[in-house]
Amino acid sequence: MTLPLPAIACKGCQKEFFPRKKMYSTYCSRDCAFPAKAAAPYSRILIATCKGCRTQFTSRRVRQYCSDACRPSSTWPSQLPASKTCRTCAKEYVPMQTGGAPSEYCSSDCRDVAAAACRRIGKAKRQALLVAATIEDVDPYVVFTRDRWRCCLCGIKTPRVKRGTYDDDAPELDHIIPLAKKGEHSYRNTQCACRACNIRKSDRPLGQLLLIG
Repeated sequence: MTLPLPAIACKGCQKEFFPRKKMYSTYCSRDCAFPAKAAAPYSRILIATCKGCRTQFTSRRVRQYCSDACRPSSTWPSQLPASKTCRTCAKEYVPMQTGGAPSEYCSSDCRDVAAAACRRIGKAKRQALLVAATIEDVDPYVVFTRDRWRCCLCGIKTPRVKRGTYDDDAPELDHIIPLAKKGEHSYRNTQCACRACNIRKSDRPLGQLLLIG
């Protein structure tokens, strides 16, 4: 059995009342609570000088600018470079003010291409981390383009559109010295191979190591 709380004085009307709960031990009713809270002053009022227009303003929290019109963006338009080089297509473009740091890509298509390349590199790197001793950031598409989208074992064409399929001529990233044989995950130890040759090769060392990556 819960014992009743003792009688206390209401802060609004100063009458004694028995609170139902300890958290309701300030005012006896809503009629006393709402007017008292509405008339209560704010806990603090700060006076500051705006860094933009240099005028004084009042605020209930610490602020540097009096309004959004005075608050600058993270990069001033005068600080933007006249032109930049896109990290994907290497074309020159004029960066635009977006409220944050200028983009490194000329369009959303180039940004998506770069994001897809990062995912490919990360997937291959995670697989190589399990067994390989030497690991580089190898992009399979860079290897395929270097080898002209041809299988380095049998010489047939490996169309780009068949990447990720189960066709015999689908391009796959092959390690010349397999990772199971402690081969390194690098550009010099990788080559383009069709799916059929990659399956037949299995974990046997087969191919010519590149002199450079």
